[in-house]
Amino acid sequence: MQSENKKPIGIIDIGSNSIRLVMYEWPYHGEKPFFNEKVQCGLGEDLEDTGYLCPVGIEKGLSTLRGFHALIQATEIEQLRVIGTAALRDAKDGTDFVNRVKQDLDLDIDIISGEEEAKYAALGVMTFSPEAEGLIGDLGGGSLELAKLSSKKVTAPYSSPIGVLRVMKNADPQNFIQRHLSKLNKDALRHDTLFTVGGTWRAIGQCCAQDNSAINKTSSGMHVEAGALKDFCIQLSKSSANKIIKNHHMESRRAELLPYSSLLLAELIEHFEIKDIIIAQSSLRDGLLAEMLGSF
Repeated sequence: MQSENKKPIGIIDIGSNSIRLVMYEWPYHGEKPFFNEKVQCGLGEDLEDTGYLCPVGIEKGLSTLRGFHALIQATEIEQLRVIGTAALRDAKDGTDFVNRVKQDLDLDIDIISGEEEAKYAALGVMTFSPEAEGLIGDLGGGSLELAKLSSKKVTAPYSSPIGVLRVMKNADPQNFIQRHLSKLNKDALRHDTLFTVGGTWRAIGQCCAQDNSAINKTSSGMHVEAGALKDFCIQLSKSSANKIIKNHHMESRRAELLPYSSLLLAELIEHFEIKDIIIAQSSLRDGLLAEMLGSF
């Protein structure tokens, strides 16, 4: 996308757990967003139990989008991309939510596939580290996206319904994770290096960095040997939310999710025999921005 007016551009990311608005000023690419706000809505809170969006989450989501819409209008952005991920993709009433947002706010939500989500996560990693090669893992509330990044090409995009909210809701989280990991094409995705994408896994890295001097900060994110991180994740998976809040000064909602996302990361390291981890600073929104700008 070539801009003549050089007005801001924006992205709304409607996830299973939160809704986020980011806005960028010219020259966009490589710039940190001048506005970056996330609201915990919990659209996918009940999805594993009921197959439908959470009623409370729907109202919070609509209220959040009304507020974001007002900000967008005041900012007069040039281009806006609104995406929905696993919750809207999988819920029986996901299309109803999309239609209501269109009717009330005239916002067009693009429900992207899991494979597209995996691709954008990989492109996001590549915006910060053009030579990056490895397995990309993007964890959300409703799904886990995986893709292989090699020679600046994204291959083998997969989506699995082991998002952290679904893991948390399951009666046997470890069995649930292992069962779904066993369905993945291990040979197509195998790589010694794993790039983790997503705020929940970044939070694990931050917790680990407080306790482990083996984590090194790089231009791509935080680098740590997989065995050390796996051990830490197993320990964290057995912790209560209150203990995580006390020991790591984590906000309560994130602390509730960390034991389950830690268990998932430990199982992922074991399943793919990962040797090195880079906890990426990027997100799928960076990949979306790159596509909007025609960078890839």
